[in-house]
Amino acid sequence: PESGLYYPVSNAQARLWSVHYLDGGKTPNNIANLYHIKGGLQIDRVFEAIQQIITRHDSLRTRFIVNKGVPYQSVIGHQDFHYPLALEDFSGLQLSDQKLQDTLKFEQNRLFNLEEGPLFSIRLLALSPTEYVFTCVLHHIIGDYWSVLQILEEFNQLYQSRPLPNLKQQYTDYTHWSNAYA
Repeated sequence: PESGLYYPVSNAQARLWSVHYLDGGKTPNNIANLYHIKGGLQIDRVFEAIQQIITRHDSLRTRFIVNKGVPYQSVIGHQDFHYPLALEDFSGLQLSDQKLQDTLKFEQNRLFNLEEGPLFSIRLLALSPTEYVFTCVLHHIIGDYWSVLQILEEFNQLYQSRPLPNLKQQYTDYTHWSNAYA
């Protein structure tokens, strides 16, 4: 692979990639988060904060390609990556309603195509003008529990229009470092 376009995978990513392809991508390996939000929500700010997070974190724009049987990370430039966000109308439903439960179960068990991406799913479901369900699902190959906590903290800051410092490193930097010392 050409330098700059493809990046080595970490040991953890290599294991997750192997498991994914050994079972044909039929088993979800996701970190699923669901948030029940009551109260006013500024939808435009939600979507703006999410787009800023996607721009900040290369891992959210990463897919995995294979060259001669070896997986590599391929990061899509933020200017070339578009993730459609929309408020979905689930008006009148309660959290216990079957249609909503089926939607949430689908998200939790979503299968991702590692070569195509994106390897995350974000949905905002409106139950009423003051009640929402926010789902965020990441394939484990691009994130872990700590990553999710970091993203949630950043979301909170960005939603409140608080600027964030530039990221000093991306996950690809970590993989270069870890592979150099492995």
